[in-house]
Amino acid sequence: MIPGFKSYEEFSRYTKRPLVTVWREFKRGYCKWPLPARNCCTHPLRQTWLNMVNRCTNPKAANYKRYGGRGIGISAEWYTDFWQFVKDVGPRPEGMSLDRIDNNKGYSKENCRWATARTQNHNRHTNTSHINIRILKNGFKARLYVVGRLHETPLTPVFEQAVEDLHQLKQLYSEFL
Repeated sequence: MIPGFKSYEEFSRYTKRPLVTVWREFKRGYCKWPLPARNCCTHPLRQTWLNMVNRCTNPKAANYKRYGGRGIGISAEWYTDFWQFVKDVGPRPEGMSLDRIDNNKGYSKENCRWATARTQNHNRHTNTSHINIRILKNGFKARLYVVGRLHETPLTPVFEQAVEDLHQLKQLYSEFL
């Protein structure tokens, strides 16, 4: 298969060449992909790669302080070879963008995936957990805020019960704390 494309048909539409010609040239070994550098500028992942490089290496970039300024880098093979990046990440699924699995590590084959906006919002380095017992005029509630969501226990008139509820919440969501 052609790196960065799901099928010969998709590649044919992208290069604006007849499908029969594309298929025949690949079959006989005449056509090499990726095409020479002059054609890489129109690849669907080109802007994704340029944005990644810019935010990690350009101190004048608007979001550099959240990436390159925090020490987030790019693997040498991706930084120097756009086509290796294309081969490693594959085609972009509909409605997804590039995400780092561990936000304290850089961009590399092992640490990147395609993810939805919701997944990326839960995978932020600024996400924190809040644990408390809320005192209301008619009782207490144990509250745990983790991974962007608030989890509360029912209202109880006894403080010790709220403490016990809080321990249960912590056990339930321990993997996220």
